[in-house]
Amino acid sequence: MLEKVGNVQRRKKRRGIQSIEVGEQILGALALRMGIVDLRQLNPVRLSRAAGIELEQRIHHTVALSVWGNAGPTVIHLEESSHPIHMNLRPGTVMSLTTATGKVFGPLFTGKKS
Repeated sequence: MLEKVGNVQRRKKRRGIQSIEVGEQILGALALRMGIVDLRQLNPVRLSRAAGIELEQRIHHTVALSVWGNAGPTVIHLEESSHPIHMNLRPGTVMSLTTATGKVFGPLFTGKKS
């Protein structure tokens, strides 16, 4: 049934000039298209910004959203607290691996445990 609607298809291996079925199933064309559409609708930055707003409102501290960039942990969004503080942190700031942000990312990319 799932093969008929395109959700799965049987995996085939090529031997010489002929293909043989190996009994495994893989995603079919319809399932792949559905997955790609779903990925297009998913916006991780938008979802993370909403979580950052919620966190800032709960803890009343500035929240920085960071990703691993080509130079290390990089701030991509700030949700600033209503309590004024002096800081030199803006989107685009690359954080050191010795900061709290760096310590979150460091073990993921250096292979070391902290």
